[in-house]
Amino acid sequence: MSSLQEPEATIRNNNASAPPPPLPEDGGTLGWHLRRTTTLAVPVILARAGNTTLMTISVAMIGHLGSGLMLAEFGLGVSLYAPAMLMGMALLMGMVVLTSQADGAGRPEECGLIFWVTLAHAVVIGCLCIALSHFAGPALAAMRQDPEIIPGAVAVLRAFSYGMPALLMGTVVSFFLESLGRPMPGMIAMVLANIVNFAFSLLLIDGRLGFPALGAPGAAWATTIVRWFLFFGLLAYLLLTPASRKLRLFSPHGDGWNIGRKLRALGYPMALSQGMESSAFTAASLMCGALGAAQLAAYQVAMNAVTIGFMMAMGLSAAVSIRVGNAIGRRDKRGRNLAGWVATLMAIIAMGLYGAMLGIFHDAVAGFYTVDIDVLPIAALGLVMIAPFTSFDGMQTVLAAAIRACGDVWRPVLLQFAAFWIFGIPVAVLFAFNLEMGAPGVLIGLFAATVVAAGLMGYRFRQLGQLEIERF
Repeated sequence: MSSLQEPEATIRNNNASAPPPPLPEDGGTLGWHLRRTTTLAVPVILARAGNTTLMTISVAMIGHLGSGLMLAEFGLGVSLYAPAMLMGMALLMGMVVLTSQADGAGRPEECGLIFWVTLAHAVVIGCLCIALSHFAGPALAAMRQDPEIIPGAVAVLRAFSYGMPALLMGTVVSFFLESLGRPMPGMIAMVLANIVNFAFSLLLIDGRLGFPALGAPGAAWATTIVRWFLFFGLLAYLLLTPASRKLRLFSPHGDGWNIGRKLRALGYPMALSQGMESSAFTAASLMCGALGAAQLAAYQVAMNAVTIGFMMAMGLSAAVSIRVGNAIGRRDKRGRNLAGWVATLMAIIAMGLYGAMLGIFHDAVAGFYTVDIDVLPIAALGLVMIAPFTSFDGMQTVLAAAIRACGDVWRPVLLQFAAFWIFGIPVAVLFAFNLEMGAPGVLIGLFAATVVAAGLMGYRFRQLGQLEIERF
């Protein structure tokens, strides 16, 4: 079918009970697994990095065209938007598991129906996020955020929310294009989107060529406009590809209600698991907001910087979901375990190197985002605090994806709750308030939690490695 499958081992007929063909002679070597994981992960990393760059452009332009206050407004708005976005995307991630397992079991005709059912869910989730955004003002006031920041933060959140349906639907289309072995359209579209986003941000933040100067909300509106154009462009391309007919995009086959049930059964715990982690980061942002605009702006700078590198872990987690799902579909226990551990090792190395770069060049990285003299030193120190923990963040992200691909979708929820809320948030409070370290102390607590999460996830995946696992 595509890059989604392990082509050497896919069952070529529709008889689910047929015995799987043997793996190729080199299919069990470390080098073979490294190549397969890299082939799947790199396009995903580039596509996700392009998506993240939309936000990076916004933060950097606000930091240079605006003030620390505007950066704080944007950061507070994003702190509420990000969990909703990540949980919405997690609700749809079941598509990757279902599609990869169907492909590994030799049933590619199911993929078209999985696509349309997932797209319908994206519409519903996106509209729900728009509705919830209108309650942001009272919520921020109840959480005792700076009254000077709240109006701008609410405007940022609402502007982003109107792009949420496009973001989620675009994510579904991107996943499916990647599954067709066509990552280039998504990558090219993201390059164009970033250029257009830069232009719109310049017009709407600062007010040029007759456009109103909207400040931080202007950057959010620019990204929302771009997301809608991006979705329609990718959808048009997908529907015009010859491969779409082979997967029955125009004549989906199967029980849509059953696919939806399976998607939600996978998606609910994935979203809750993502919510455990992202809500901890939101709580950290609110802590920084209580410490003042400069602390909140510095936190936003540090988090955005680390998120760019985190796309490597996201790409590897997508690859490991596909590869573990394929292995389960063809009943390859050894291949399943190797796929998980090889991707984990790659995440440790890649994220570790990125963390080292953040630590060494902390002043230059902070200076890329802002020229505010009150924000710069705090942001630079925050980057130094984050640097030693990035490899653990990558490790826990990839292992959580591998565990979910095995069908164990609820255990990561409990493990992430323990790591981030029972351990991470109290440590963040200790360092930020009791030891008076401010935003850098908050970051220490959060990223120390990734060490605990990585250990717990590693232990669980090792347990699963001893079991025989059936297709979901």
